[in-house]
Amino acid sequence: MLTKDDFITKTLEQIRWKKAHDSVRKELSDHIEDQKNAFLDMNMDENEAEERAVQEMGDPVEVGALLDHSYRPRTDKGLIFGGVM
Repeated sequence: MLTKDDFITKTLEQIRWKKAHDSVRKELSDHIEDQKNAFLDMNMDENEAEERAVQEMGDPVEVGALLDHSYRPRTDKGLIFGGVM
C-alpha cells in the first residue's frame, strides 16, 4: 500500500511541467488530509484512515497523467502570432 508521500511523488513524476509541482503537491496533500479526517471522524485509526484516503485517490500514474493534461504551460498568443491579433 502506498503512503501519502509515495502517492504524491508517483503522481508528480507524471507531470512534465515542473512549475506545477508545488501547487499539485499541496492540492493532493490537502485532499488526502481532508478525506483522512473524514475517516478519523468515522472512528478509524490514524493509519487505516490515511491508507484508505490514499487508496481512494486511485492509481497515481493514471491520476498524474490526467493532471499532466491540465497543468501545461500557457503560451501568450501574442508571442505566437508576433503580437498581431
